This record gives sequence, structure tokens and C-alpha cells, in this order.
Amino acid sequence: RTVRELVLHRDAYICQKCKRQGRITPATIVHHIIPVRYDSKKALELDNLETICASCHNAEHTERAMSLRAKRMKQTLSRRPDMIRIKRNEEIW
Repeated sequence: RTVRELVLHRDAYICQKCKRQGRITPATIVHHIIPVRYDSKKALELDNLETICASCHNAEHTERAMSLRAKRMKQTLSRRPDMIRIKRNEEIW
């Protein structure tokens, strides 16, 4: 939390991706430039963190959007009255 607050204060709560494109957008998300799954040592390094807005963050993480779409589609299909749900047989032959 402390590092997050430092990054937000350093970047003045402005999206750094938008700022590079000449736009000023308020932001509250702290983003890892190099993802933690690739290099966990850089998780709390200030040079690896930047403040970005929600739309830039969603554009960076398209894999999340795809999984949310799949989840919504599954929920929509499960609510259809004309759909019959068949569960697999747990018996072992």
C-alpha cells in the first residue's frame, strides 16, 4: 500500500500512458510495466510501476476481458429456459 501511494503521488494521479499521447486523464490504478509473473523481483520497484487509468489498464490486460466475456456468455446460456443442463456421470466403469 505504501509503494502504491508513492507511485500515485509521484505521477500526480495522472495516467502516464495517456500523458505520453498528450492527454491528461485522472487515474488511480498502479500498473506493473513488467508483469510480476515474468519477474517477481520487480514487484515493488518504483521504476517498474506507473499510474494508469481504467481504460488503459483494460487495454493492457485483454486476457481478462476475454475471460469475462466467456463467463458472461456462460451465465447467459445457463439462464435460457430452452436449454437443458446435462451433468456428467460420476460413475467409474
